[in-house]
Amino acid sequence: EAVFRAINADEDVIDHLTDSVNRYLVKMSTKIASETHIAIFQEYNKVLNEFERIGDHALNIAETAKKLREEKLAFSVYALREQDVLMELINQILSVTNTAFTYRDLNAAKHIEPLEEVVDDMVNALRQNHLERLRQRQCSVLAGTVFLNLLSDIERISDICSNVGVATIARMNPQLKHQIHDYVSLLHAGKDEAFNREYHDAHDHYFELLYAEDEAKA
Repeated sequence: EAVFRAINADEDVIDHLTDSVNRYLVKMSTKIASETHIAIFQEYNKVLNEFERIGDHALNIAETAKKLREEKLAFSVYALREQDVLMELINQILSVTNTAFTYRDLNAAKHIEPLEEVVDDMVNALRQNHLERLRQRQCSVLAGTVFLNLLSDIERISDICSNVGVATIARMNPQLKHQIHDYVSLLHAGKDEAFNREYHDAHDHYFELLYAEDEAKA
């Protein structure tokens, strides 16, 4: 309960800070003249709203935990083990995203997209595992619904990290502003060897952890 109250308070602070920074950016926008600075300003404005959304999803996750407690629900041991692997992955992508934005680190920003793809793969795999558990009556429908909601929030946080990474790349290369989505599309189409290697390495690592959990269950 104390942790829930702390997260709720932090989310209120995030909302307050977002409003304050938005007002500041609006005032500052009247002083910006060059196209390069306008492009940079626009990227900062986008990222500000992305950070607020992370706070929203964090509060959703806290409310999920509160609901489990109040309704005396619990995830199955299988779901808890899967959740541990997914949390390790989401913590990594959040850490890399923080480094990319805080230090305007282009190299870190390029590490985000491969991890985001692995999060998508992992969430899809866990959804399928969950449906199989439901079929075999290894977990309750109510707890299962909460588990699916948790997966959705985590997937959206990962998407936000991707958006911050793209905005960071555009911030460092304003000339790419109108080409950045084409760049991301090329990555997802397998046109970049560095992206492909990093994606496959991360995928193999985290899915090996997941399979190790499956073996432990067996």
